[in-house]
Amino acid sequence: MIPQNFIQEIVDKTDIIELIGGYLALKKSGANHWARCPFHNEKTPSFSVNAVKNVYHCFGCGAHGNAIGFLMEHQGLNFIEAVSDLAGRLGLDVPSDQNRNAHSIETIKQLEWVLQKSLFFYKEELKKSQPAINFLKARGLTGSVAGSFNLGFAPNKINALKSVFKNYENNETLIRAGLVLRTENAKFYDRFRDRVIFPIHNAKGNLVGFGGRVISDRNPKYLNSPETPLFSKGKELYGLHGSRAGIQKEKKVVVVEGYMDVLALAQYGINCAVATLGTATSEHQIKNLLNRVDHIVFAFDGDEAGSNAAVRAMESCLPVIRDGKFISFCFFPSGEDPDSFVRKHGADNFWEHLDQACPLSEFLIGKSRGSPQGVSDESRAKYLRDIKQLIRKIKAPNFALIMKKRVSELLNIPINQLGFDQDHIKNITPANLAQKKASYRIIDTLLAILSGNLEVGTTIKLSDAKGFNSFISRLANQEEWGLFQQLINLSKENQINVDLIEKFRGTEYEPLLKKAHADGVRKEILNSQELKIEFKGAWDRFIRQLKDAKIENLLRKKDLSIDDKKELLQLQKKDSN
Repeated sequence: MIPQNFIQEIVDKTDIIELIGGYLALKKSGANHWARCPFHNEKTPSFSVNAVKNVYHCFGCGAHGNAIGFLMEHQGLNFIEAVSDLAGRLGLDVPSDQNRNAHSIETIKQLEWVLQKSLFFYKEELKKSQPAINFLKARGLTGSVAGSFNLGFAPNKINALKSVFKNYENNETLIRAGLVLRTENAKFYDRFRDRVIFPIHNAKGNLVGFGGRVISDRNPKYLNSPETPLFSKGKELYGLHGSRAGIQKEKKVVVVEGYMDVLALAQYGINCAVATLGTATSEHQIKNLLNRVDHIVFAFDGDEAGSNAAVRAMESCLPVIRDGKFISFCFFPSGEDPDSFVRKHGADNFWEHLDQACPLSEFLIGKSRGSPQGVSDESRAKYLRDIKQLIRKIKAPNFALIMKKRVSELLNIPINQLGFDQDHIKNITPANLAQKKASYRIIDTLLAILSGNLEVGTTIKLSDAKGFNSFISRLANQEEWGLFQQLINLSKENQINVDLIEKFRGTEYEPLLKKAHADGVRKEILNSQELKIEFKGAWDRFIRQLKDAKIENLLRKKDLSIDDKKELLQLQKKDSN
């Protein structure tokens, strides 16, 4: 676990303008710097970076965060990687407050070292292996492409890496890196043998694992590194780091199924391709790509396996696609894949074929679960059941609405009778809806102002709410009230400069804090004194509603005790003042 004070230090020391300016074309206007948002498609810049508060905020899509959050969202890094990246830029070493974590950091360094040393060995072996060279030539690869992707070769020997690592036997680092396997009777052998080696790098360009393709006729044809502290097949994409310039140039990324597809496309000047690593495309991978580009094209083989892979990819896309982003699916003729197609027809025809890709919306409606034009009512009912399950996964509001309307038109059923929102609205009545709108607006205002300006918390007293605990749930849920109290306590303790995004990262309050912090950006037109006045006024209204709720509760009682009558009189007396 990285110490909180170190996280605070690197956030404070990082020049967020310089950091984000390295990825986006920022222009200063007023107190902030502006750019077109990288997280949604827009023509007019609404992405703002504030150097004083060290945060970014998009007034278009609501994206909000600090330097760590930007690297996580824009570069697809995890938290540890983002912190390490910023620390490296500042020339700092990431500390650890526990011995086991210090050991973990040392373990990571050891894993990286053995991978790099093994890669050097594999590259040298490729130069010496004529069968491997002939295999690559037969696939049409040039030496320059093989070199640019750092391809290697694992010789057909049980213990080839023994010549590289003197302590080959019982080397836990080699085993943990997935390079060496240990049998039950304590014998050791190389994982990769008689295979062309494809180095796999993460989004930062660090070597994290290998893929291996046999050059002989045996199975499995492809073999990847296992899950390790460095490598996760569901998170990494082959070729992503090297394709960054190509993706930026083409304004799209092409997702293919194999290493050789990426290499073949690169040889024909198509440098925006990445490949999954033998697993179904995950939500994490798609979200990572959508943070980099507005358009993803899945290019699948023209067989049943390719069709099934497309359906799985489509289902992974639905929860993470955002309005303004585009995803499409391209299929090749039976027996063809991107590798064979581009070699047979050339780059121009490949791009033309890609232009005919099926949009996600069409694929979802017409190809994912059969046809909506079934001849029987039973088939139409089944289609509606299945398509509703998929559309409910969509979190992009505009896209979800359009898909619902499409289904309504296809089945000739009014949209309000399809039942998409039935679960959401069944417990909502006009009365409690009005109450929710009024009450939650106040807590939202309180959190929005307080999260961006902790000093305003000194203007109120939490004790004002004493005696109303049973009624707070009417005005704020448990998480909102819990976060509010914690922020007030930070204010009272004069911790007004703490980075709240990092303090609450990974807690149950993180989503709520981010929303409140983003809402608070919209109140930056108010000066410090005006914010205090608005905050105090919102708090007074909050307390007033608590009192009204308690008065209403007392008045509903059939028989008031003497204490109840005294309390009611006291509350009503205060109200008249």
